[in-house]
Amino acid sequence: MNDEKNLIFTYLNLPKETPGYINLCIKTWQKYIPEGYNVVILNPENLKDYISAEILNKNIYDRISSDSSFFAYEYIAAAVLYCNGGIFLEPGIIMTDKFSPPDILLSKFEIILYGSSKTDPCAGFMMARKNAPILEELLRRLDFFTYLPEIQNYKPFMLLKDILKEDCSQSAIVLDCEESGYLMEKAMYGVSDKYLYNKYYFSNICNTKDFFKTEKGLTALQIGNTPDIYKNMTEEEFLYQDILLSKIFKTLL
Repeated sequence: MNDEKNLIFTYLNLPKETPGYINLCIKTWQKYIPEGYNVVILNPENLKDYISAEILNKNIYDRISSDSSFFAYEYIAAAVLYCNGGIFLEPGIIMTDKFSPPDILLSKFEIILYGSSKTDPCAGFMMARKNAPILEELLRRLDFFTYLPEIQNYKPFMLLKDILKEDCSQSAIVLDCEESGYLMEKAMYGVSDKYLYNKYYFSNICNTKDFFKTEKGLTALQIGNTPDIYKNMTEEEFLYQDILLSKIFKTLL
């Protein structure tokens, strides 16, 4: 596996052209990535360069390489971090110049997440040590789950939540998603749901001043809750919109 340190991984396997706003998210990484870090964009063709054949066997590869579900992203995140260490970001993450990877926490914890509590992590971010036992256990459970019909109804971090509840060794830490601005709609309104997500990012009610005052370096967009009309826009079309998210990108880029 790749021995280079300080890698930030993401995975793109979309059935259509990558939405403009997702490309804009990744451009924020390229602009504000901390010194010493590199971005690796994974896809079905290069997964085997970063994940061992023992973990990415043919059955698993066939299952996830044709999939863009929460399950596929979670399996790939766990597998690539187990084999390499580093950070995994889902593509709908905004990065700013405030982002400072919490490397120091890895001296005490195996895995770092964002969430509302230790047993309620948010999707989108995972940082972990190479060969972390907690990821080994997650991969074992994900591998078993691959063969169950319930996979069609898989929810983000469904199995990881169970592991965290059982984590008596305190091998994981969950950073507050509200205080950090990781879920900005929750930081603004105290609740994160589809209605408030859309009200916040896809209207001109709010201003960029509050966003940049609150964010701490990483902010997650809810890709599944983004209105379809915006998913079909190019970067240029998206930046032309009179909505908060467009204004955030224009300020950052």
